[in-house]
Amino acid sequence: MTYLAASRPRQMMSAKRLARRGRKLTASKCRSKGKIRRSGFTPGLALLLAFALGLAGACNLGRPASPSTPEPTPALPQVRILSPPHNQRVIEGVVFDIDIHAFDQAQGIRRVELYVDEELAQSSESAAGNDRQYRVAMNWFARGLGWHKFAVIAYRPDGVASHPDIIALEVISPG
Repeated sequence: MTYLAASRPRQMMSAKRLARRGRKLTASKCRSKGKIRRSGFTPGLALLLAFALGLAGACNLGRPASPSTPEPTPALPQVRILSPPHNQRVIEGVVFDIDIHAFDQAQGIRRVELYVDEELAQSSESAAGNDRQYRVAMNWFARGLGWHKFAVIAYRPDGVASHPDIIALEVISPG
C-alpha cells in the first residue's frame, strides 16, 4: 500500500483516502522510501501568478499621455508698508501713521487689512472696489512696551489675498 503525506506533518494517508477528500496530488517523490507527497503549488498556479505579477508591474501599456501645458497662474496682489521702516522705535502714547501701498494688475484691490500682533487692527476698502493702485494711511496708538509685529494684507474683489508684508516696531517709554 502506498502512503501519502497529508497537510500536517507525520500523518500519512492512503492515496484512495486523499482522493476521496478531493485533494490534488503530484507525482514528485519524497526524499525517503518513495512516498508521494501532496503539493498545493501546481504549474497552472505558477503560470497564473506570473501573469498577475506581469499585469501588476505594467505601468502604462497604452499611448503615453500628451503633455499638458499648465495654465499660467495669475499673480497675487502685492502690498508694501512704505513707512515706518522695519525695526523702528516709537514712543509709547504717540499716534503714528502707517503708509501702505497695494496694487494688482489683474482685478484691482478691494480692501487692505492691518494686523498688529496677529489681531485685526484696521481695515480699509477702496472707493471703487477695484483700484489697480491703492494707497492708504492707517494710524496706530503706540501702547505696550516692547516689540510689536505689524502685517498688512491686500485683497482682490474675488477674495484672493496677497502675501503679508511684515515689519516689527519697538515701543519705548517716553522718558
